[in-house]
Amino acid sequence: MSMKIKKTKNGITVLLAVLVLSATAACKNEPSEPDVRQPVINSASASSPTLQLPDDTEVTLTVSATSADGKPAKAYSWELKETDPAGLTANIGAVNPDGSVTVTGLTVAGEYTFEVTVTGNNDVTAPAEVIVTVKADARQPTFSIGSNNSIIRLPTDSVTLDSDVNDPDDNLAGVGYEWSRVTGSTSAQITTPNGASTTVTGMSAGQYTFQLAVVGSNGVAAAAPKTVGVDVLEALAVSASTTTDLPVSFATDDGVNVSLNAGTISNKLNSNEEFDYLWSAAPSDGVSFADATSPNATATITQAGNYQFTLKVTSKTNSHDAVSSPVLITANDARPPIINSAAPSASLIYAPAASTVNLSVEAESADGSAATYEWTLKSTVPADLTATISNDTQATANVSALNTAGTYVFEVEVKGSNGITKTQEVTVVVGIETTLNFPTLSAGPSLNFAPIETLPAGVTYIITDNREPQNVWNSAAPEFTGTITVAEVNVGPITFTQTFYLYGKKVSDIERIVTANVVTFPSTQFASVNSDKNFVELRHP
Repeated sequence: MSMKIKKTKNGITVLLAVLVLSATAACKNEPSEPDVRQPVINSASASSPTLQLPDDTEVTLTVSATSADGKPAKAYSWELKETDPAGLTANIGAVNPDGSVTVTGLTVAGEYTFEVTVTGNNDVTAPAEVIVTVKADARQPTFSIGSNNSIIRLPTDSVTLDSDVNDPDDNLAGVGYEWSRVTGSTSAQITTPNGASTTVTGMSAGQYTFQLAVVGSNGVAAAAPKTVGVDVLEALAVSASTTTDLPVSFATDDGVNVSLNAGTISNKLNSNEEFDYLWSAAPSDGVSFADATSPNATATITQAGNYQFTLKVTSKTNSHDAVSSPVLITANDARPPIINSAAPSASLIYAPAASTVNLSVEAESADGSAATYEWTLKSTVPADLTATISNDTQATANVSALNTAGTYVFEVEVKGSNGITKTQEVTVVVGIETTLNFPTLSAGPSLNFAPIETLPAGVTYIITDNREPQNVWNSAAPEFTGTITVAEVNVGPITFTQTFYLYGKKVSDIERIVTANVVTFPSTQFASVNSDKNFVELRHP
């Protein structure tokens, strides 16, 4: 007998036996040869020829076979013959009596070739192969990288990029990351390109796009990379101005007010960003603010000088700040000097015995510094009188040649350190010393005044009837002939006031009253005169 074994495509080995009977041997009754026939393998297969990771990781291998004589096979054994790629492993369990076996641990994608060896009852074996294909895990991770278009502002030049990954196997430690810059300045440096999060540093102003690609712990990449934008703004900036006309001047110690206004704040992170405000001045002496922490402030300047006002704004979001270019303001001190006193050494002198006086002023600039002086003769009564002034630029000037009676008005001009002037007048009266008789009043049926024939220069007098009152005599322009007729109704005392003037200025303290008593007789009225003085000393106007 001879046998041929053929291995088919599906791994089933078919035993073809051709029996050749030797009639001759049979006839001769010779001894039989050993049975070397292989067992018959009808089929060998897997419960799932194709497995899909990660859910399918085990398979049942089965075989259908008999011994060559048609009786059940004696034994079965399974082994992992080869893998593609090489080196893969699997766990083959205990073989069941029917030859089936469970294989586990098929966790790596590849092609696994298992071989079953069937032993017939004649101890002859036959092999068959079963191929199991394990397909790789195709699940993709999903992820996000936060909100798009983050905004930062210089001097902040770095940003942190974060990711949130959902790994199919919940194995974040096995996830792969790759951050890259798509657009923007090459100055930007990604510090941890393979981390779940990374910091980007060295960014300059401009727009950037960064990309993240993710590979799950199963080695499968996410469907597509994702990008995030970052806008880097220039540093915060603010402008400031004043609506006050420049330069400014102040004429009182209260100073002058200046209106300061905040301008545009540039490079805001968003339209809702809020700021703190603070105004300052350099130099700060002589400046005060009523509302230094308001966008629009009022500064009061009380000292002359050149000032630089600046506005500092600070973001309440991230403490970024900016200082405006200075608002330049010149303040001029227009305050007049302070004159504490100005007076002559004597306000009344009598010529010709005295003809000089000293004029003194005590003054200072508005800021307390020294002032300058200039004395002049402003006016006189009568006009065109003269005097000589020496040391006319000193605090104390000397006046001489006051030889003519009259009123002299001197003026001192005080100039402060700021160039502002102030004047004050000082009056000196030059009188004469002489003795005048009163106009005489004679009594009779009428009252008659006899004028003073000779009067010193500038001297005039008026006689007033106190009953009216009215002037009855004016030596400068006589309004009365000098005769007063006494009527019966005037019986009793009549009082007249005689007032003297020097250059039109009343000499009030030398008024004299003359009383005329009118008496009635049977047929005639007479007047008698009683006067306590009949002369006056004219010493000052």
